Amino acid sequence: MKEVKFVKKRTVVIITLLVVIFFMYAVLSYVEKNYQKEYEEIPELSVYYKGNKIAEFLPLTYKWSYKGETKEVPQFKPEVKKQGEFTMTNPYKQYGEYDFAKENTIFISSKMNNDYVMKMNERHKMTKNSYTLSAVTDLDDFRGSNSYSGSREFDDSKVFLKGMPLNENYNLYIGEYVYIETIDFLKQGTVDYCVKVIVYDEDDARIAKDYLNTDIADTNKIEELAKKIKYNTLLNSVKIENKNLILEYDWHIKNDNLKMNNLIWFACIPELETITYAPTNKKTMRFDQEGSEQKKQEVENVVYTREEVDSESLANIENLKKFMEQI
Repeated sequence: MKEVKFVKKRTVVIITLLVVIFFMYAVLSYVEKNYQKEYEEIPELSVYYKGNKIAEFLPLTYKWSYKGETKEVPQFKPEVKKQGEFTMTNPYKQYGEYDFAKENTIFISSKMNNDYVMKMNERHKMTKNSYTLSAVTDLDDFRGSNSYSGSREFDDSKVFLKGMPLNENYNLYIGEYVYIETIDFLKQGTVDYCVKVIVYDEDDARIAKDYLNTDIADTNKIEELAKKIKYNTLLNSVKIENKNLILEYDWHIKNDNLKMNNLIWFACIPELETITYAPTNKKTMRFDQEGSEQKKQEVENVVYTREEVDSESLANIENLKKFMEQI
């Protein structure tokens, strides 16, 4: 009889412990999911590259609650455009025109790169967020051809210092973008974080680093660089006439595709004033003036000056050199 009572007593103890453990787990899970320590200041959001902090996001628009008081900062009112019966809003144009400081500007690679991550200084639980990476040059449209956007759902309790790739799924065009990260924080509000993004081709930038400050008279070194960077398989000849670099390729290359090449040439050869692209085969398929039909047309030599290449956007020569130092 004593043995039976002992077994029953042990069973009761085990069941009681299991009930207590389950109850504690349920309470902790609820607190973990629904409790958020309130912060008076908006959380800092920073960008890291290979473990090094390279920029801070700027909270431009937000609605933030703390101890019953709500602060709302709608710095930019969306621009409204009417198209027949449709109304479109475009806040990105105003964000793009904002004068971002150096600490709110980053240089990133055009290719898929998981080394760029975002982190917060404290544990702030989120319910969801969305992001938009929009090319500054395309901001007249609600969605430019160089714009990217999406949304993510988070595990509310697992976001502390969780890094996310800034350009995880895209190969970006060379140029200037504004990146907006809209985050809904648990119980405290919504924040539009923004950062200016300058995009360069990392592979060609690494190659060009070794050719900085090349003398314009050093044709061998210039030709060596031309045979290493983009479109080298189409290259026929390289010439220097006065302060003009003449590059002859098999075919005409579209202007947008030459942005990185032009920046490299002017960055590497300080004395260079102009670049001439001379296609061997001058006939190419191009859209007509109405932009509706492609026709074979002759393309003359295309000339770029240092001034026009260096003033297109923040994706300029000086910032390319800064990007080279970063990578």
